[in-house]
Amino acid sequence: MVNILYIVDMVASKKLFCILNYMKKPELDLNVAAEEFESGSFGIYSFYNKKTGKFDFYTDEDRTGVRKFKDDIWVATPSQQDVDGYQIMVDFVNTVSDPHKNELLCVALEGAGAFRRFKDILYRVDLTDEWYAFKRKAYVEIAKWWCEKNGIKYLGKENHKTKSTKKSKIKKKVEKKQK
Repeated sequence: MVNILYIVDMVASKKLFCILNYMKKPELDLNVAAEEFESGSFGIYSFYNKKTGKFDFYTDEDRTGVRKFKDDIWVATPSQQDVDGYQIMVDFVNTVSDPHKNELLCVALEGAGAFRRFKDILYRVDLTDEWYAFKRKAYVEIAKWWCEKNGIKYLGKENHKTKSTKKSKIKKKVEKKQK
């Protein structure tokens, strides 16, 4: 009798574990979220599914996707308008200790065309790796803030890779639609 109760108890607890594990909200890797946020562009609206832990999006051209994201399980990700890319550049320039490089970058940030000039100067003064690492760290911080704001569990220590070697899902889907 004891053996049968023990087996029944084991089966019941295994089922309960499976149910609880299924109901458990996925944890979002901050680096994955940072990559998604960073790869966004104007006219692309990205969302995170709290049940599946996956990102999806729709574009200005494909407005039929809007209805899909009305459900409460979808959370809008920060758009390019929400992320102050210019401020991230200013913050980076403030970390550059070489006076010559710092001055060149400061001048690059003035007026129209600042983003293009900034990237040109980064290349010229050999700071691209440092820039991409700094930018990734900033996007990881944005992802962490966004997760906390939306009650999304996150995991992962900050991994300050220089450039992402893998294209984001958003970029892949957009390229596919454009073909």
